[in-house]
Amino acid sequence: MNRYFYVPVIDNCISHDGISLSEHLKIVDLELFERENKFFGPFDGSFFNGIQEVKKMNSDYHNKKTDQLFKSRSIPRFIVIVFNEDGLYELASEERIDSISLDYLKQYEVFGMDVIDVFTENPDYTFSAKNFFDSYNKEKNQKDSDEVQPKKLTKLPFFKR
Repeated sequence: MNRYFYVPVIDNCISHDGISLSEHLKIVDLELFERENKFFGPFDGSFFNGIQEVKKMNSDYHNKKTDQLFKSRSIPRFIVIVFNEDGLYELASEERIDSISLDYLKQYEVFGMDVIDVFTENPDYTFSAKNFFDSYNKEKNQKDSDEVQPKKLTKLPFFKR
């Protein structure tokens, strides 16, 4: 039986590829990370109490602006995580997710009908979730290739042959 969790991407205790979702956001879009970090402070998940709380939270002007920025940049502000016999993974991209414990995730648990609402209210969710992980992988691969490339020796024009 599947269990579903609606998790903010600013969370520090849930990770992908050994790095917290918060660090993913920092790598993918520093401005969005700073806006979320400024608003929530050190995020511990304590504000979150389901999808209804998210809707109340978005009534604030700062959050409306931030939410619009997330949408315009095709990055999800919250992701849907599934738990079943195969483990934890993000629903749209099927990327593996790790959590410090399943008990920690309980605060984010939602019903299957709530997940349907997420997809109907955010028709671009699938694209943005995949974009979030793809952008991270692209940045990570770019950094890895920059570090691995040896310096090239070139002839300097003032040396004679």
